[in-house]
Amino acid sequence: MLSLVIRTLLHFRGLLVPVAMGVAVATAVIVGALVVGDSMRGSLRFIAMDRIGSIDSVLIAPRWFDEGLAKNLLFDDSQIGSIHSLVFVQQAIAEKELHRASEMALLGVDPDFWTLGTIKPKRPPEDKEVILNQSLADKLHAEVGELIKLRVESQALVPADSPLG
Repeated sequence: MLSLVIRTLLHFRGLLVPVAMGVAVATAVIVGALVVGDSMRGSLRFIAMDRIGSIDSVLIAPRWFDEGLAKNLLFDDSQIGSIHSLVFVQQAIAEKELHRASEMALLGVDPDFWTLGTIKPKRPPEDKEVILNQSLADKLHAEVGELIKLRVESQALVPADSPLG
């Protein structure tokens, strides 16, 4: 039986060598793609975890709710270091004189929010002050101390894009 297998391999070597080479190349491509995919996934995960800082859990709701609700949902107070309030508006408009930026995200945070991550302002904003990222400041041609108008959509029972809205 062994001699039959050897004679068959020698007889069809012209076909078997290219097939073996093709299988080797295909295997190398698939393994390389898996390694690159895992590396990319790990890099993206590291970037995402670095950006969120020390945040462990987030409660997001489509409507306003009391900060006490989040504290009532805790099962074990020993696992949670602190709770921070945050208002997140996805569609906001910023204006400065003739310049306008739309479809920007607006965050309303408490003073303790800045202890969560690695990015901290030189000083926390005070009453009626905002912090703009560099790309938004460039788009608005804004400098420190200038007046910026922020517009947000009001919450209504009837959506604005419906015929009755």
